[in-house]
Amino acid sequence: MPKWKAILSGLFGAPGTPTKVDTLLDRDRNNLDVVRLFAALGVIFGHSYALFSNAAGYREPFAALTKFDNLGGLSVTLFFFISGFLIPASFVNSKSPFRYALMRVARLWPAATACMAVAAFVIGPWVSTLSRADYFASPMPWGYFRDGIRLYLTPIYLPGVFEHNQYPRVVNGSIWSLPLELTCYCYVFVLGLVGAFSSRARTNLLCLILIVIHFTFPQKLFYFVTDDDSTIRLAAAFLTGTFFYANRKVIPVDWRALPILFAAWWMSRATPLSMYLFYLFWFYAAVVAACSRSIKAAVRLPGDYSYGVYLYGFLTQQTLNHFYPKLPVFTGMLLSMAMALLLGGLSYHLLEHPVMGGLVGWFVWEPVGMNEAHRCWTLWDLSPRRGP
Repeated sequence: MPKWKAILSGLFGAPGTPTKVDTLLDRDRNNLDVVRLFAALGVIFGHSYALFSNAAGYREPFAALTKFDNLGGLSVTLFFFISGFLIPASFVNSKSPFRYALMRVARLWPAATACMAVAAFVIGPWVSTLSRADYFASPMPWGYFRDGIRLYLTPIYLPGVFEHNQYPRVVNGSIWSLPLELTCYCYVFVLGLVGAFSSRARTNLLCLILIVIHFTFPQKLFYFVTDDDSTIRLAAAFLTGTFFYANRKVIPVDWRALPILFAAWWMSRATPLSMYLFYLFWFYAAVVAACSRSIKAAVRLPGDYSYGVYLYGFLTQQTLNHFYPKLPVFTGMLLSMAMALLLGGLSYHLLEHPVMGGLVGWFVWEPVGMNEAHRCWTLWDLSPRRGP
């Protein structure tokens, strides 16, 4: 075997290896923590070109390549694809709809609430142009926190905060996607109750119906009634993940498909199919990486830091730009990533993991020996704790 084939086979599996997409449901065999962390850092990468001084006029490379989105947007879309695969599995493997709903809210809400509190009551008064007395006398900090913890509202501004930044006034631009995620989880809840995930045929039929709606009357999708193409795009990514879930036992994971998918996108760049073919390549590349044995052996993370990194990334970037307005793009990017990793780690170890561990112990974990023992699921870390 040529050396380059041997290397690729070691990374992604030898040709003929019967790896299927259902590997993503086995935490002991997948690299989803790594892929999600890459996506969270990718959001910081994509945002850096707009949030830091870019006097040299550097172009974000993924925006230059695709012509429709930067790495930040591509990474958020990847999060929705992964969730679309794992959230229906979470519903199916939960003993009751109540437990599914409890775990979803518990995984999303505490970390988001802490981030809102840090923004409104720590960063806000620290960097505001107002005095502390005037800042806390304003209703805006309390409104920011109140609206933020409702999850279906996305607060944007705080009084006098980041007024003179490169990207002024916006406190945390990343949280805009949280209501859309929660909406997708509500869709899964309702559709799961009516048995949409009880068989492969039903789930595929559901995907077909929603695809037809997406291409004909996208504004008919509840809560995605908007002229903003990015929200419809996230819904489509979630739906694509659900299709992969329904066909997880038949879709192969083979790195040799990647150059074919990339070539198909490259040849379609001047056509309306370009964006869809690139996303197909992007999602499948994530699946291949998530199933790579070599990545699994080489990278062992102490936890899933991706949610915390995602929550604090934009806020960290804005804070850095406030204190160091001349900080260039790449320096700001690296410092932001380091700080967001630290905050994401603290969020996971001090809040997310203890909260989920407590709930698992009290409400979710089943006695050993049950046929369906995979009850321990989370919103961003949805892989079962034990293999099937």
